[in-house]
Amino acid sequence: MMKKFLIILFAAIVIAVGIFFIARAIYSYNNRYIPPEGDEEIYALTEQEVDRINANSNLLGCELLSEAPNGSITAVHTSIREGSRDFYYCFPYRGAQYITEINLVSEDADIFGISVGDTVKSASSVLLEEGYSQQESAPENIHIYRKHYIFISYTFNEDEVLVILGTSVQDPASQYINY
Repeated sequence: MMKKFLIILFAAIVIAVGIFFIARAIYSYNNRYIPPEGDEEIYALTEQEVDRINANSNLLGCELLSEAPNGSITAVHTSIREGSRDFYYCFPYRGAQYITEINLVSEDADIFGISVGDTVKSASSVLLEEGYSQQESAPENIHIYRKHYIFISYTFNEDEVLVILGTSVQDPASQYINY
C-alpha cells in the first residue's frame, strides 16, 4: 500500500515538474524579443540622437541607453546620486537591459541646456529647435516631446517654471513583453 502511494506521489511530482518546464517554455516564447520589421532606420536614428543627448546634456553621470548596472530591476527607480530625487529606470531595449529613462529635479542637471527652474517657453523653444515635436496627449501641466523613439518631457508649476525634467527611450517591440 505504501509502495503504491510512493509510486503515485513520484508520478505526480514528475508530471508537475514537466508542466512547470512546459509553462516556462511557453512563457519564454511568448515574451521573446521580436523587433518590428522595417524599423532599423528609426532605431539607428534613435541611437544617434541618444548619443547627441548624452554628449550635450548633464545627466549627472548617468547616460541614456547605457548598460543597466548589475542588480538593476526592471521598472524600479534607482537614485542617480545619494540624497537627491534624480533617478533612472531600466527597461529592455532591443532585447537587452539598459537605462531607458532618466528623471531630473536638480537644477545643476540639464538636457540640451534645459534645466529645472527654466520657463516652459524657453524649454519648448529649445526642443522644437532640436527637431522634437510636441505630443498632444499629455496632462495639462506636463509637456511631452518626441523624436524617433525618444521622449523628452517636463512637468511645470502654475508659474510655468519647470519642476521635473525627463528623457526616455521606448522600444516599440518591448511593449509586448510582460515584466
